[in-house]
Amino acid sequence: MGRFKKSWCYTPEYQELQSLYNTLGKNVKNSQEGQEFKTYLEALSKVVIGKQAPEFTQNDTTGNPIKLTDFRGKFVLLDFWASWCPDCRVQSPDLVKTYATFKDKNFEILGISFDRDRNSWIKAIHTDKLHWKHVSDLKRWQNDVGTLYGVKAIPQNVLIDPSGKIIARNIHGEELNKKLKEVLK
Repeated sequence: MGRFKKSWCYTPEYQELQSLYNTLGKNVKNSQEGQEFKTYLEALSKVVIGKQAPEFTQNDTTGNPIKLTDFRGKFVLLDFWASWCPDCRVQSPDLVKTYATFKDKNFEILGISFDRDRNSWIKAIHTDKLHWKHVSDLKRWQNDVGTLYGVKAIPQNVLIDPSGKIIARNIHGEELNKKLKEVLK
């Protein structure tokens, strides 16, 4: 089953959704919604634990392009969020503490914002003291990286190892800290 955490959103996993898709009839699979669901499944299939994280480039708050490969050699947490997302903002203090604890131990965070308004995005970064790199194409739910990673709800995250392999998805708070302690020995 997909995961539902007390304060985090429901995040279905590829295997669960693929099983459900397989039960659909031919007419449903061939409908517009069925085809959209199939496309979503294809995106999710590329970001399961153990796969190489799909490469992307997106601009930071000053318009400079940031590539995922810029983080090669480090553990990186892709944090999908938005300034207008209450659950995202509630998790900010925990993420700030996690970053302070692990930033000098080969760990980085890359915030990927689903904002549309540049000023609100930048204000939230400063207000919440999110002192790591941030990118966005300001397309809200059509964010290219979000689409590539099959993100349909936020907050979500993906933890990537120094070789670029996905090692965890949608872990927050103490679960994230425990995983980082485990891998950052």
